[in-house]
Amino acid sequence: MRSEANRVPPTPHIESEIDPLEAVIVHRPGSEIEQMTPERAGLLLYNDIVPLSAVSEEYGSLVDVLSRDAAVFEIADLLAASLDDESTRAHLLDRICAAPPADGRRAELESMSAADLAQVAITGLRTAPRSLEDYLDTRTYDIPPLPNLYFMRDAGFAYRDRVSISAMAHPVRDAEAAINSAVFFALRSRSGGRFAALFDGSETAVRDDRSGSAERTFRIEGGDVHIISSSLLAVGISERTSAQAVDRLCAQIGQAWGEPVTVIACLLPAQRSCIHLDMVFTRIDADCALIHEPVVRGPSAMRTVRIDIEPGREPSVREGGPLLEALSAAGCDLKPVVCGGSDIVHQQREQWLSGTNAFALAPGRIVVYDCNRYTLDELDCAGFRIVTAASYAGEADSAGGTGSAHSAGSGQPTPSRRIAITLPGAELARGGGGPRCMTLPLRRR
Repeated sequence: MRSEANRVPPTPHIESEIDPLEAVIVHRPGSEIEQMTPERAGLLLYNDIVPLSAVSEEYGSLVDVLSRDAAVFEIADLLAASLDDESTRAHLLDRICAAPPADGRRAELESMSAADLAQVAITGLRTAPRSLEDYLDTRTYDIPPLPNLYFMRDAGFAYRDRVSISAMAHPVRDAEAAINSAVFFALRSRSGGRFAALFDGSETAVRDDRSGSAERTFRIEGGDVHIISSSLLAVGISERTSAQAVDRLCAQIGQAWGEPVTVIACLLPAQRSCIHLDMVFTRIDADCALIHEPVVRGPSAMRTVRIDIEPGREPSVREGGPLLEALSAAGCDLKPVVCGGSDIVHQQREQWLSGTNAFALAPGRIVVYDCNRYTLDELDCAGFRIVTAASYAGEADSAGGTGSAHSAGSGQPTPSRRIAITLPGAELARGGGGPRCMTLPLRRR
């Protein structure tokens, strides 16, 4: 991975999930992973504890692949660089200290160096009992560590020339959105205001915390937002994203650019395996998508609602039909590649292991987990050449570092040149996400 620690990321520009990647933000799992105990795994939204050594090694393969194609920025570096600015520091602390017991440690946090504060925001701050009540309290941290931070997509996303900070469904993840908010707050200031936010969901969390309300009717996470094109989005309505937030997203889109945009809202089933849309659907080329068949098509296919946004008018809302048909009616025809193949048992197992959660480096050039072998067979049948991360790195070196399977910016499917790059991911998958979850694309060509 080439170091981007001292560089300022480019301004955002994302018009589809598959355009050639230029810049991406990631977070390599660190000691925050080792603070999770079996008793707390469920509270922290994990299926199980994961060993840091294995997760870090697997994650390293992802970063190696990404760095062949794009500038890779580490969120911890961006945060530390941002916190030298007092207004950015206050922006972060207003959010992570919104409620006790963190509020009682604010003065201590304000006195820290930028590097130390960035580390504490990610790895946590242990309790410092100052009374008998504090001493007898069973909590371990005043500021909890963030073992989910490496799923960077959840806490924010870029669309066109703007960024959105997620309104997290679970309070244990609010600090992730707060970190993104602080980083983009600083980047916007440094850029002279050249980009803006569609919305900042971390503000919603602050209001919820200070009011003592546990209700989160406004929630939206990046795993549910798929940018099909500059004028077409697919957005999941799930346990992590609410209809109220999608209405807000549509309103903000209508105000931001003054152009027609269509949003296909996908009503995901209330199942642990379907927490985000990218767990059942991911576009992987100009004309195809990975799908979890039982949810996307057939008799049990999820319902969709089509929302047409026209400047100066009330949105038009109507039934959309099954997802692939709804996208086709909106101008995007996608052939399905079925996660797990035709066997329902393999479908369920590999979908649980993030088999649909692929990340596109360019049209038809995707990153997937190697543990989903029946999905890899389906990709092979769809014309994807299956290569390991190490093999891909070698190809990229011999080709001058491009690793390209397509003409830059063509956006056209070239089935004979498709590539699926496999990552070791058995331990990462236990964390509940795949390559798309772990990447926050900032700019695509």
